[in-house]
Amino acid sequence: IICMHARDGNAAAAERCLGRMADAGVVPDLISFTSALCACNKASDLDRAQRMITRMKKQGLTPNPMCFNVLVNLHAEREDMRGAAGVFAEMRGAGVLADSVSFNTASKAFGRKS
Repeated sequence: IICMHARDGNAAAAERCLGRMADAGVVPDLISFTSALCACNKASDLDRAQRMITRMKKQGLTPNPMCFNVLVNLHAEREDMRGAAGVFAEMRGAGVLADSVSFNTASKAFGRKS
């Protein structure tokens, strides 16, 4: 269901699904969060994506590169170079290696500013 909401860009519904899972005693896993973050990406909802990353960490999950790439992309869409760089610092701090998608996505923010 979360994937369906991600495809439709319905970040609010994807987040509600995570809440319903938790209410039912099912702890959302990395795949559930990654799918919900894809909905945030499609909806250009940076605030919700940041909340989801925080929630993941509180659950003891380490976001994967795809999760962080959503944040990089959302900052890049806003031409927010500092925000994108901050995500890279957060990745480093979490021991998550940036991938080619991370760098290509960040280049959008830096490319638009030059």
